[in-house]
Amino acid sequence: MTEIQIHNASKLDFADIEVAGESFGELAAGATGEYRSVTLRGRYAALSFTVDGTGVTGQALRFGAPRFTGRIDVVDLAKGWLDIEVVRDRDEPG
Repeated sequence: MTEIQIHNASKLDFADIEVAGESFGELAAGATGEYRSVTLRGRYAALSFTVDGTGVTGQALRFGAPRFTGRIDVVDLAKGWLDIEVVRDRDEPG
């Protein structure tokens, strides 16, 4: 099991966020959501969300960390370009 939180580093609100098939709800611009437990298969976490009704998809490398933050910025919404940074969290349990 992996714990993931999403940080919306963009100036746009995200809706219908899903990571590895799990719902993360909505996230306002600049906000960070709560950790959620997900089951990842392999080293990548698929993600999707909508911005102003436009669907966006991407994936982030997991780096084998049991707990991390996915920092997501929208570079070009029309082209679906994202900047995704995976930050291994220092306050990992255990």
